[in-house]
Amino acid sequence: MNDMSGREVRAAVLPSKTSFPKLSPGFLTEEDAAYWVHGQIPANADREYGSVIVQLPDGDFAATRPVQGEVNTFDFRTILDTDANGNYVHPAGYTCVANVHSHPPALDKVRAANPGQDEVTLRHFLNFFSDMDFISDVSERSFFRSAYLSGPDGVLLKYSPSGTKEEFSYYLWLKAGAPRDNPVGVFGVANVIRKVASIGELKVIVSNADWVGSVGKVPPDWQPGKAFSKGVITEWPLMTRICSSAERAVLAALKEKSTLTSGLVLKKRGANEYIATQARPAGQASWDPVRFFPRGDDGRVKLPAGYVLEGFYYA
Repeated sequence: MNDMSGREVRAAVLPSKTSFPKLSPGFLTEEDAAYWVHGQIPANADREYGSVIVQLPDGDFAATRPVQGEVNTFDFRTILDTDANGNYVHPAGYTCVANVHSHPPALDKVRAANPGQDEVTLRHFLNFFSDMDFISDVSERSFFRSAYLSGPDGVLLKYSPSGTKEEFSYYLWLKAGAPRDNPVGVFGVANVIRKVASIGELKVIVSNADWVGSVGKVPPDWQPGKAFSKGVITEWPLMTRICSSAERAVLAALKEKSTLTSGLVLKKRGANEYIATQARPAGQASWDPVRFFPRGDDGRVKLPAGYVLEGFYYA
């Protein structure tokens, strides 16, 4: 971020005609597609990886298989074509809605560049959107409504630009090189995270110990080392790809199973389409929907539109 070292400025590459990568299976939500990308990025990769999430004609979502970029850069023009003005072009038949890119593990490099900085701050720096990431995400918000960051320590973050005056002012300040004599600017990793959370929508999709296990929307008064979600379910859980049977959905959920786990299976009304919540450690009342899905204004469990509860799994 603006007052720490260890990540280089993103470099541009000349636009060229590309071959659109192979797509993933279909998912019910954009975030489920991003989670699929998160799991496809090689562990301990020494390069950034990138992917584009598209909305399909039927309204579902899919992602391109992540492709390798450079050590500290990923240019989405290696996935997408551009027009004569250098603007991204939607692939035929699809609408691009989000991008995903990763940061490779470089803690030793960041630590050496910032002697005396505590380890949690260094990890947050490495696992958060860089200044150049933010500039790109805001400048392309009319094409990509959201941007996801897959961090080297397992975290998956989402930023949705707001288009507000406050966001644009911060964007201009960063583009100007983050001068210290400007009241818009903030310095320090925690302050930057709070700033980003206050001017757009910042979410933790996959948490880790540094985020104290919290998921969901990050509040503007976020504090390092403190949970912010307080155990209240406000978001849908991550779910599998859309499958043709309940059995296939359960198998998809159990693909990365390592301990005794459980989850729910949902079916689309009037169609042989099934999804399962991603496997989580089994516990008491592991089949209770209120432990997975938020409640609506009427107090009832809020399932995805058109889906009903089919059953639960325990394995």
